[in-house]
Parts: sequence; structure tokens; C-alpha cells
Amino acid sequence: MIDEAAITAACKVVVAENKIHDAKVAVEELENTTKLAEETDLLLELAKDIHEQCKNRDLRIIFLFIRKQAKIII
Repeated sequence: MIDEAAITAACKVVVAENKIHDAKVAVEELENTTKLAEETDLLLELAKDIHEQCKNRDLRIIFLFIRKQAKIII
């Protein structure tokens, strides 16, 4: 009877550890997805700005803006 209780307890510990691991992986995936979404939003805003400037034919400002952004990224 004690052996069965020990085995049951050990199994529950393993299940709990697996759930903890799964939760950690899910949090990491959420963080990565959130970061990707934020970066995508920034790129969308940049594309909108470039589109608007192209509509206004202000190509010089576009070039300067892109150079400025490239320096920030590098």
C-alpha cells in the first residue's frame, strides 16, 4: 500500500513538472509573439509613412528617414 502511494505521488510530481515546463514554454512563445507583433506594427507604421511621403512626392525625406532608421537598427 505504501509502494502504491509512493508511485502515485511520484506520477503526480512528474505530471506537475511537465505542466510547469509546458507553461514556461507557452510564456516564452507569448513573449516572442508579442515582440514580433510590436516589430510588425513598427514596420507597418514605417510603410504607411513611406506611402504617404510617396503620395506627396517627398522622396528626399523618405531617403533621409530610411537612412536614419538604418543607423538606429545598426
